[in-house]
Amino acid sequence: MKKFFVLVLGMIMLMLIPINVKADDEVEIGVDQEESNIEYVEIDQEMEPFSVGHKVSLSINPNVEKRIGSYKLEANKYVRLKFVYSSTSKVKVGIVNKSRNKVTLKEIKPNDIQKIKVPKRDTYSIYIQNNSGKKITISGVIIIL
Repeated sequence: MKKFFVLVLGMIMLMLIPINVKADDEVEIGVDQEESNIEYVEIDQEMEPFSVGHKVSLSINPNVEKRIGSYKLEANKYVRLKFVYSSTSKVKVGIVNKSRNKVTLKEIKPNDIQKIKVPKRDTYSIYIQNNSGKKITISGVIIIL
């Protein structure tokens, strides 16, 4: 009898705990093809105490670009990236501003800290574009100084 009572009480508690569910974003009609293949990843702009950057762990489907964060950056400053890629074949990484002007790394070096110089003061996102035919995974750190 005790086990039954505990089981029922546990089930009632599970039913009362809220679960956050997010619906998938739908593609808007009338958006050009390039814009429909861009996914935005929001991250908390507050860094943890004693932290030097934002941790990133994501997967990117074939022929999709993901944009991470939104940073107000000054000219001639650097964005540092340290990523580990499941594959670097046909992958582009860099920063992009609201006008879609991109600064791309010429060579992707997995597990090395790479710097991107900010050309002018603006709001930028980090972008990772997967032009390969397979899904890739990326993990690492974005360092904004």
